[in-house]
Amino acid sequence: MQGLEYRSPVRRVSALALPVSAALILLPSTIRPLAAQEASTDVEAASAAATKWLALIDAGEYEASWTQAASGFQDAVTPAVWTESVTNARGSLEPFGDRELISSQQVTDPPGAPPGDYVILQYRTDVAGDRTAVETVVPMREGDAWKVSGYFVNPE
Repeated sequence: MQGLEYRSPVRRVSALALPVSAALILLPSTIRPLAAQEASTDVEAASAAATKWLALIDAGEYEASWTQAASGFQDAVTPAVWTESVTNARGSLEPFGDRELISSQQVTDPPGAPPGDYVILQYRTDVAGDRTAVETVVPMREGDAWKVSGYFVNPE
């Protein structure tokens, strides 16, 4: 595997990638062992934050979603660039419908991303034309809160 780097948050090859794109290529050593209850609580809190954030995106409130995102996300992309990027990435798939959580993985200090606690959530989402897409949302812990630091959408 070649070196991973923390890059600009926007990449479009039928996907929108934000700051922790490299974090999705995980090595087993990046998985943080946690007590089951702590892990469950963290995943639930991160999932709740992701759900609220996705509701902003679904409502077209892109600037509000930028404001609610993690500081690294905000440092990597301006509100105007974020709005353009998310509009372009999701446009042909709109409207987004029901979501089903298909996986969650808590990681710490993933390669190519700033140190911290992350939860990688993947949803199978109904989109236009009786199709589905996989949305990956990556909340990270900032202080006592979970904030989205990465977002990807890939049509299936």
